[in-house]
Amino acid sequence: MRIAVTGGTGSFGRAFTAQAFQHPDIEHVTIISRDEFKQFHMAKAFASHPITFKLGDVRDRDAMFDLVKDVDCVFHAAALKHVTSCQEQPLEAVKTNILGTQNVLDAASHNGVKNLVFLSTDKAVYPINAMGMSKGMAERLLLGYSDSPTKMNIVRYGNVVPSRGSVIPLWIKQIREKEVATITDIKMTRFLFPIDTAVELVMTALKSPIGGRIFVAKSSSADMGMLLRALYNIYRKMYHGPVAEKISVIGARKGEKLHETLITLEEAERATDMTDYFMIEKKAVRSFEPGIFLNGCKEVVSNDPEYRLEMPELTEFLETLPEVMGLFTKEMK
Repeated sequence: MRIAVTGGTGSFGRAFTAQAFQHPDIEHVTIISRDEFKQFHMAKAFASHPITFKLGDVRDRDAMFDLVKDVDCVFHAAALKHVTSCQEQPLEAVKTNILGTQNVLDAASHNGVKNLVFLSTDKAVYPINAMGMSKGMAERLLLGYSDSPTKMNIVRYGNVVPSRGSVIPLWIKQIREKEVATITDIKMTRFLFPIDTAVELVMTALKSPIGGRIFVAKSSSADMGMLLRALYNIYRKMYHGPVAEKISVIGARKGEKLHETLITLEEAERATDMTDYFMIEKKAVRSFEPGIFLNGCKEVVSNDPEYRLEMPELTEFLETLPEVMGLFTKEMK
């Protein structure tokens, strides 16, 4: 199986590439991105693997039709993900997240690609900011692409820990350098999702016998104040000394929600609990009575006590992630 990854030099692309060839049916990976610098370093890191690197922007329709060729599957991960940047320049979010997605869908269909998996986000659910709205529209584009020979599905998850641009690397840097740790709102809650689990869910979606489904990650959540305190606790434990907590609440940024949602109340009627994840069907497959949730599904919101981690569980979760722990020991520049 030959797989192409748009936005392939990002957090997901690197994690997927590191695991890809553990799957005996994957024979080649094509990384498509617009960043030649990241491609250069990624090529060095994976020099012994059958990987091709191609420069291209999903905004360029002709380029996508040319690049998405001779592959069996496309993982569409390219997106503008920074909430504030998209809020300040919403047209850029439209160009990449909506029109760029349409280009990739059309290119995959035109070239007879067998499967496409689109990586979405909890911010696409009940969106209040330009980034979430654009990702939500991208989901609608895919679900409306019913006449394509390409089987298309969606994977939706929360904050990848610790993805590039996320708050955890910033907080660890501030803690290590004894700076004031800046936090928007200590009561804000977010779903936390390990990058390796994201790769597993994408591979699950790839195996779906039909298209038009949304595969939703089962995730734990935490409030941001407790997450920051947990990082302070880990630092103290690692370096065996007291560290004063210097915290400054700076207020929510443009377009930020207090809490995030992974499954809406309306989607719950079409969702099935698959033990390790939820699966939302494109159309309702059974009757639904208001207020009664079938197959163990309900609205999934980050402030629900069912998903919230307390300090011991949150600390243990963070300590199991080498990507997080490595930030505490990484040489500072």
